[in-house]
Amino acid sequence: MNYYFLNVSLFSLFSLFSLFSLFFLIICIISKLFIISLIAAYSKQEGSFILKCSTKPSDKQTLGEEIANAISHGLMIPLGFFILVCFCLKTSSMSNPNGYIVLVFSISMIILYLMSTLYHSLSFTKAHNFFQKTDHISIYLLIWGTFTPILLLLPELQKPLFALASVPISKGQFFFVCQCILVFSGIICKVFWMNKGKIIHLIFYALLGWSGLLLVPAMWETNIFYFVLLGGVFYSLGIYFYIKDNKKYFHFIWHLFVIAGTCFHAWGIYCLLEILPKN
Repeated sequence: MNYYFLNVSLFSLFSLFSLFSLFFLIICIISKLFIISLIAAYSKQEGSFILKCSTKPSDKQTLGEEIANAISHGLMIPLGFFILVCFCLKTSSMSNPNGYIVLVFSISMIILYLMSTLYHSLSFTKAHNFFQKTDHISIYLLIWGTFTPILLLLPELQKPLFALASVPISKGQFFFVCQCILVFSGIICKVFWMNKGKIIHLIFYALLGWSGLLLVPAMWETNIFYFVLLGGVFYSLGIYFYIKDNKKYFHFIWHLFVIAGTCFHAWGIYCLLEILPKN
């Protein structure tokens, strides 16, 4: 029993450290990219800086499409803060010391929709490439933020899998570490090979998401399973519209599928809190 509480404390600290480390990494990357973007933009357009519109190829989004794209994801930002508040109120009434981990989901959700909104709002400016990178990086962040609460809180995943230095490691904790490694790797690849292997990154997103199938036995008899499954289905169906976004408003339709997937996952994580111990 003592080992259990030691184990919980260690992974509580580790998950918190991972969260701040990931945010710090992204902030550093964003800062570097932003400085590079500013220098490049200023050198090409004397005095015009980054706000000068440029002519876009015909296969890019039109102004009307980008307005729809920006509004659709922009409306999700206040919803993200609402979910954050709901999670804070819910966890404050719980005795489980790890309940705060669900906040990772709402924070990563806010970051994703904020970056997407900025990307589409500034798509006709010199800031386009910079915010495209932050948008794509935040996809990895949301995948990580969605899995983290499930892996570290779902009771069925907290059973010991093996021991490390006499401290038992659960299946959820083991998958969490693997997920962190894969997400960090994806972010690094996205930063340094942004315009290469677009389909490869898309496949990697899908594989990371559907790796949740490994958790089906643990979620099968809970309401969480149905919400997580439906979220994954909506994300996956939306991929078709993402790939075909050269067609008018297909990218906007992709956004609607993403919104549906996020909402189902948010509800699933809230259901996760329902099955955890309360005061």
